[in-house]
Amino acid sequence: MHLKLGIFFMLLCALWACALFSTSYKSQYSSSRYKVGHSRDVNQTLGFEKIFVINLPFRTDRRDALELMAAATDMKLDFSRAVKGEEVEEVALVYGRSKNEASNGTRGSWRSHLNVIRTVVEDRLSTALIMEDDIDWDVRLQEQMSRLWSNLGQKRLQSWEYVLLEWFHKRTWLTPTSVLWLGHYGETFDPTDPGLTTFHDPTLPDSLTDFYSRSTSQFPPQSRGVHRSDFPLGTFAYAVSYHGAKKILYQIGLKSTVAQYDNALALSCQTVLNCISLTPGLFHDYKAAGSPEKHSSSSPHLEKETPHELFSKESRSLTRRERILTKNLRT
Repeated sequence: MHLKLGIFFMLLCALWACALFSTSYKSQYSSSRYKVGHSRDVNQTLGFEKIFVINLPFRTDRRDALELMAAATDMKLDFSRAVKGEEVEEVALVYGRSKNEASNGTRGSWRSHLNVIRTVVEDRLSTALIMEDDIDWDVRLQEQMSRLWSNLGQKRLQSWEYVLLEWFHKRTWLTPTSVLWLGHYGETFDPTDPGLTTFHDPTLPDSLTDFYSRSTSQFPPQSRGVHRSDFPLGTFAYAVSYHGAKKILYQIGLKSTVAQYDNALALSCQTVLNCISLTPGLFHDYKAAGSPEKHSSSSPHLEKETPHELFSKESRSLTRRERILTKNLRT
């Protein structure tokens, strides 16, 4: 009798321990920090802990437009005050850099991005999406992000912050990922890279701009590729992990002598950071019609261009289009 009671008690304890472990495990991975892959919530912050937008206070036109775009696509944005280049003192630059080596726009962009990166570190954010304020995205962005998370779920375990090391040709287990590059002008990469994976996205047009066409010529029609970052051009939109933000703040804020922030980040992806890119990206540069003064002061090579949309071929339904914004006003 005592033996039976003892066995029953042991079984009861074992069941209780299993239930406790299961509850703890589910609690750990059901938080917003760990909802990933095909089960990740594409919520108002697209599955990230926060979305930051870098914006100069006097560019109220850009903030107004982005707030309307966010309303049209059910997003929540946190605006971060951008810094003017003349506000950056030479003593604050990385040793070896001179205040006269770059334009005010370049210095301002460098410090503005680093201020957001520092906020990620200060607030201990697990992930954050960082965007510039002169961008556009497809009105079906939530659908596109859901498709991306589902695809990434086939390449990783519990979080995009940790991917298989085989992507970086190191070992066979996990490594922290620093950057998920979601918006850029384009990028060349090795189409034979074993880490490259493509997935169908019906929101893509049948044809892309020449730059994207060259880098995606071997993709199936209407497909995006997820791959190790080589040298993405531009920082329209990119996500960072907490681990990555600390590395970026150290590498670009205290060590790198490269003046342009986007170039410094791309070079860091080739050396000390583990970065993943999406090609074509989900976010696109936008240049309003009219005076070049409305364009980004850190993109002088584009200031002579004045078309309404330079990169609209990557998306069929860009949110800035008047018919989409005005349609949203009625709801």
